[in-house]
Amino acid sequence: MLNPNYLYDQNFDDHYINLIGSVGLFLRFGFDRDYSGDIKTSDRIGFVYCIQKIYRIKVNNFINGYHHDISFAMEFNDVFRIGIGKSFQNEFNYFNNKDYYFAYIKFNTTGYPVSFGFNLSFYTNNNLQLKNYMIGLYSGISLTFLRL
Repeated sequence: MLNPNYLYDQNFDDHYINLIGSVGLFLRFGFDRDYSGDIKTSDRIGFVYCIQKIYRIKVNNFINGYHHDISFAMEFNDVFRIGIGKSFQNEFNYFNNKDYYFAYIKFNTTGYPVSFGFNLSFYTNNNLQLKNYMIGLYSGISLTFLRL
């Protein structure tokens, strides 16, 4: 999945473009089948790994390094995904924080296997001083394997 996002850092009044690549491993359940028995939609629960690169608009360059994080996500009817997660220990500070937490909501407009949609995220630290909001688009391809 690829996510071009607009990121706003409330603490520094600064603007960023955040490029995220992600991969997820999900267990499907709650199948909705059509009259012929084919699966139309399903619910999912699993983990998502992300790697991010941040572009700072005011300075007009990419911030050095990459951010890595992992989240626990639930998806309903192949349309609506919610998740919470935490960063890995990054080599450098993320807006003056070594660690951060986040929550997100994604809305899939096209379904699978080729998905496109919108997302909204919130990033914070342990004492909720970091308040970054992100809104953006995403697109991806769903590959299904080890399916019974």
